[in-house]
Amino acid sequence: MEVQKADLLFCLFLFSVFLTDYTESTEDCMHCRGDDYRGNISITESGHTCQRWDFDPIRRFKPSAYPEENLEDNYCRNPDGELRPWCYSSNPSERWEYCSIPKCRTEPSTIVPELTCITGDGSSYRGTVSVTRSGKTCQSWTSQTPHTHTRTEENYPCKGLVENYCRNPDNDRMPWCFTTDPKTRFEHCNVPKCDDQPKSGLY
Repeated sequence: MEVQKADLLFCLFLFSVFLTDYTESTEDCMHCRGDDYRGNISITESGHTCQRWDFDPIRRFKPSAYPEENLEDNYCRNPDGELRPWCYSSNPSERWEYCSIPKCRTEPSTIVPELTCITGDGSSYRGTVSVTRSGKTCQSWTSQTPHTHTRTEENYPCKGLVENYCRNPDNDRMPWCFTTDPKTRFEHCNVPKCDDQPKSGLY
């Protein structure tokens, strides 16, 4: 009886994993800014129906000009790196509008959440250093005090902007943060480079 119960629980676990994978594989959610969103949502945030991408041949964004962006029918897309997918709107007062696309529950496979040292400019760094080079404590990314800013998770999704950890969301030369010192807006951080990490093995 116990064996049957264990088998049942294992099957339920596999089914839940399948549902998670299936939900995200149907592309009804987006990663980051939704550059690769290929779902079928075609309603703007204000509730207006999207126009077909090929409705007006004079428009810049049309299927023939951007074949790799999958501008099919009237589905929301992000062909130009906007904050999130959008479409030309049927709203007579708005030429285009953003769409409400739910975010996927997992980060894309290109993100390395556990990278605790930096390579290149450190844009993939996800460690917990939260002090600047001069020893100042970092300001939380969700805080607007003492420094107001636009480096938020909404504006820079998938950049690891959590807590007050040093990050590089905007292609600076290395990870940095806003400081809690009102007189110092931001500073770079001393984050170890991956090349400097101790190597294991026989010598």
